[in-house]
Amino acid sequence: MRGGDKCYHNGQLGKATVCFKKAFRIAKLNGQKYELAESASHLSSTYLLRNLPEDAESCCLECLGNIDKFEDPIPRNDVAILNNLGRAYLEQKKFDQAESVLLRVFSYEKTAGLTQSKDFPSTANSLAILYVQLEKFSAAADMYKLLISTSEASKTEIANYLRSLALVNLCEKKYFEAEPLFKRSIALLEEQHCQADLAKSLEGYAGLLRNTDRIAEAVELEKRASSLRFRELPDSPI
Repeated sequence: MRGGDKCYHNGQLGKATVCFKKAFRIAKLNGQKYELAESASHLSSTYLLRNLPEDAESCCLECLGNIDKFEDPIPRNDVAILNNLGRAYLEQKKFDQAESVLLRVFSYEKTAGLTQSKDFPSTANSLAILYVQLEKFSAAADMYKLLISTSEASKTEIANYLRSLALVNLCEKKYFEAEPLFKRSIALLEEQHCQADLAKSLEGYAGLLRNTDRIAEAVELEKRASSLRFRELPDSPI
């Protein structure tokens, strides 16, 4: 597992997959439930990063067995795996299955007082993305508001949640509500010097300005966003 962790954090996802898969097989063969859950969580996360949601789904289901037979409360070791299973369903556009799994995890985390856990933001964010896909904008907004209020979130994370909430409002043409959210997001990202995320917030705000016929302001923000993206290029001289 340690070798897999090292490869994972170094961005060597292919090598990490091999290590985690080996740990998964050994744990399953030896009947080690904790080690099996841990390796399945790592392996499925790696599959998701590699854009292999089908493999992530198979890994999670192999570890969990028949999830329909799960009884509440959900075993703590299985929360991260169920979370990844929900994300795998979401990325494959299996929306009904994704919602069922993610809502179950979300409900458990809230009931068990785990809203400050490392898994909870992922659950809520996945649900928010799902609701946007389903055009359930009010439900998506509720999730982003919850994430913004999470005390453990970093300033960069909060800024990105603010942008996401603003974009949800933009979808509903709630321009008055969206504008201050974009401004707060931009201010936080400027403070944190997060150029790539800042470019996204500037572009989102520019979209609002175009929708409200403030073209000159939109163009200035788009130029600034383009400049930031150019600086992020590997061969940029800046």
